[in-house]
Amino acid sequence: MRWNIWVASARLIKTRSICILIVGEGEKLIELKAYAQTEGLKNIVFLPKIVKAQVPSVMRKLDVCFIGWRVTKLYDYGISPNKIPEYLMSGKPVLHSFSGPNDPISLADAGVTVPAEDPAAIADAIESLEQSSLEERENMGMRGSQYAVRHYNYEKIAEKLAKEIMA
Repeated sequence: MRWNIWVASARLIKTRSICILIVGEGEKLIELKAYAQTEGLKNIVFLPKIVKAQVPSVMRKLDVCFIGWRVTKLYDYGISPNKIPEYLMSGKPVLHSFSGPNDPISLADAGVTVPAEDPAAIADAIESLEQSSLEERENMGMRGSQYAVRHYNYEKIAEKLAKEIMA
């Protein structure tokens, strides 16, 4: 039931000022909403899918961005979701629920990484990030943005690929 990791995490959060925003129309959305309602969770807000052009304006309103993964050997070979460069470029700290090597959030020192599929660790990290200073969160976001410019720039990616091909 990976789809309810966020909801299970929200249930564990004790700080009332924290609100989790879930945007999109994933395949388990109806079940996720029902679970949140059954649990009586008032700290989750669901928004419908937005167009790509709206993503930056929504992200500007967030304090932290989240991306979570499953526990699987598949990720031993790496990950490359579009969300990671977008999150890093947003200048926001990232909460990354991931249990694999080569974690870009840790490499960039751009947020907090906790074990994948661990609601308690996610809830603790959310509360910890909320308690950190604004300056500390801004610094995480700045490091992430700088990392993204260095590592996710098409020119840099092309240079790395060319070096690998020529080696």
